Amino acid sequence: MRLDQLIENFREGNVTAAAGAGTDFSSIIILASGNEELQTYFDVAVARTVRLLALTAESEAWHAWVAGYTDTLQLLEHGDQAGAIKRYRQIYRDFRALVGTVHSEEPA
Repeated sequence: MRLDQLIENFREGNVTAAAGAGTDFSSIIILASGNEELQTYFDVAVARTVRLLALTAESEAWHAWVAGYTDTLQLLEHGDQAGAIKRYRQIYRDFRALVGTVHSEEPA
């Protein structure tokens, strides 16, 4: 499973492989939704996100993705599609908040 690969690679510090597995996981979720157009927008966002995540395995931003994907999958496994969609969308808000916080704390 791609989520397991993401978590394993992340723990090993292999951020490139973790990012690839995370990208695959999201693509699977998006394509399962039947919204192929969303995949195009996702690809653009992922290119930017992966560059940030590839900098370090210690980034708090990784936790937004790992926790969010894990929660989303659990909700889907329990048949809670509405909850899964809500949680999946929250990943992006959490990530933007973390990146914005990190960026705003950088010295001028």
